[in-house]
Amino acid sequence: MEETNKQRPRRRFFRFSLFTLMLVFTCVAGYFSGWRWGAQQRQQDNYDNSVFAKVYNVADLVTIDPSSIGISRADFDPLLELIVSTIEHSSWKENSTGVGEIQPFPSNLSIVVSNSGKAHDGIAELLQQLRHLRYELPEDCLAKVREAVARKHNVIFPVKVLAQHAIEDAQCMERHFESAVKQLTQVFGKPSGVYQAGKKDFPKWATAQKIAVWNYWGGKLYFALQDSRPQGLALVTGWWEDSFGDLQPMQIAPEAFAQIE
Repeated sequence: MEETNKQRPRRRFFRFSLFTLMLVFTCVAGYFSGWRWGAQQRQQDNYDNSVFAKVYNVADLVTIDPSSIGISRADFDPLLELIVSTIEHSSWKENSTGVGEIQPFPSNLSIVVSNSGKAHDGIAELLQQLRHLRYELPEDCLAKVREAVARKHNVIFPVKVLAQHAIEDAQCMERHFESAVKQLTQVFGKPSGVYQAGKKDFPKWATAQKIAVWNYWGGKLYFALQDSRPQGLALVTGWWEDSFGDLQPMQIAPEAFAQIE
């Protein structure tokens, strides 16, 4: 009877407040976040310092001599000197201070670079900047387009001309065209169409390789990439109305064409 009347020992329960649980969770999350950050940092350090080879196509960034024959027609020296002198200067064998190597391959207009990940990132950024400068449109491009809209006459305004010597020149002008369409879209809105010669929907009144058209103020504003052989290529803009009839290819004097530097 005494045993049954004895008070049984109370069980002890651990009771956690919400604040305690949040504190524990924060500590655990912080530990794993720190571990993950450390792993990412180690991975980044390994990438920055590891040496590996990478191929870069630079067909649009090297100077082509149209009078040369064979694979020696490309001049890589200015580009190679720029890379070695500006990107991780002390990392190159050419500077007698590192292990990095850079070699041109004229057969496919590319360069092969063996260097650290940090150097490769710098090279990629440099090439991107060079391409931006090369494909940048003239400052008066928008002004000429506005002039075409203001006049509304059957007059073709040349925006940029290029003597065509190689396929890389045509690619350059195509990028100019694409860049111009993006720029003009910000000013005049989305074009009613961007057309390529040979396609069914290409405007019958137009003569060009590519043309972007905006329905604007009762007529059509256009920006076109025109093949002006044998002289070269031209980016042109103008205004067209039904009463004008079909557009004719613009004739540009050969001396107006100049190779982009």
